[in-house]
Amino acid sequence: MLIRTTMALLTLLYHSNMMANNTEYKLKTALIYKLAKFVEWPSVDTQGFGICVLGENNLAKVAKALEQRKIKGVAVIVYPFQQSSSIRNNCQILYIAHTKQPFIDTILQQIQSKPILTISDMPQFAQQGGMIQLSLINKTIRFKINLSQVKASNLQIASPLLSIAEIISP
Repeated sequence: MLIRTTMALLTLLYHSNMMANNTEYKLKTALIYKLAKFVEWPSVDTQGFGICVLGENNLAKVAKALEQRKIKGVAVIVYPFQQSSSIRNNCQILYIAHTKQPFIDTILQQIQSKPILTISDMPQFAQQGGMIQLSLINKTIRFKINLSQVKASNLQIASPLLSIAEIISP
């Protein structure tokens, strides 16, 4: 019930403020934070829960507000990256901006089998090997989850999130 209420609220915010970029970044930040609560990692560095943002400076700036919060009992640290070669192992979540679509195969190969949850709103992200794709369908935010990629990275997604997602088999 909590996830459905949260999704309804986030969808309303997204739809009513689609034109305001700052609001879009706030919504994406909220989604990333909420999605983390439904994922289990094999281990989390007690020094910081890394949320990495690849190719979206404005999102990284807004996501910095999460550094006042905790995920899995660990303080959040936001790392902005412009190049995938700079991504380090301290990322538990990697948000990949749609501007990186031409490089998606290379990016995903670089982190393949690492326990890093990949999220993006780019089209075909889940089919291309990403883990969670955000989509706006009929004014509602939907999730597509590539469960085989999630499992290959030794992550687990809780059933409440899986129950509202479309499971993709690439």
